[in-house]
Amino acid sequence: MLSFLHIAEDDPGFAYAATTFCNNDGLIDTLSTNSPGGTFSDNSSNIVVNALSGQINLNSSLPGVYQVYYTTSGLNCPNIDSVEI
Repeated sequence: MLSFLHIAEDDPGFAYAATTFCNNDGLIDTLSTNSPGGTFSDNSSNIVVNALSGQINLNSSLPGVYQVYYTTSGLNCPNIDSVEI
């Protein structure tokens, strides 16, 4: 007899207060992550994102449109989401 356990994917959802900011807005924190413990990344060296907290440092970033990614840490079913900033 073959049996299996269905394990749902982690929920990678996360959010910031807005998706448009000004350079002088300073540090922007994430409002929430649905699956804590993952890592943040971005698609450019022109934006500074803290890999553990997702905080964006606008003082050290150049103006532009970027994708910020959050990858869950789940060992069984990790997942990824992104937000355009």
